[in-house]
Amino acid sequence: MGYTHFDKIAAENGIAIGAAGSETVAIDSDGRIATGADDYDYIITMTSPTLGTSGTFVVAAPGIAGTIEKIYTVLNGAIITGNCGLTFKIGTTGITGGVITILTASSAQGDIDSATPTAANTLAASDYIACTDDGVAGGTSTAQICILIKKT
Repeated sequence: MGYTHFDKIAAENGIAIGAAGSETVAIDSDGRIATGADDYDYIITMTSPTLGTSGTFVVAAPGIAGTIEKIYTVLNGAIITGNCGLTFKIGTTGITGGVITILTASSAQGDIDSATPTAANTLAASDYIACTDDGVAGGTSTAQICILIKKT
């Protein structure tokens, strides 16, 4: 399988996860999402509201049945007050291992963080994915979120 680096795909398709970072996201010749040796069948992206505001935001996953295997965030700017906690759920059920803490000390545009869900991470075709922000971060930064899903 030949892989194309995500930055090229992002440029060609208007998809963004970030300008910098050590994680490589790619798409194989069959159109599946891949990071390293892992192949993914779906990728869902969403943009958070301002990270300094507590609340929940959602994204639909219409027709997608699978297992959430990895969740990535990338900051669009620094956070200033405190660490940012993002908790991911399928509907109202928390995803085990689906929490990302973005540290204030190392925050800057392009900072990538991730979570590897271990249980309660199976989507049915009619589900939605929710993310709850603890509102501690402060400032006006947002984050791009990438959710990698393997078809079941």
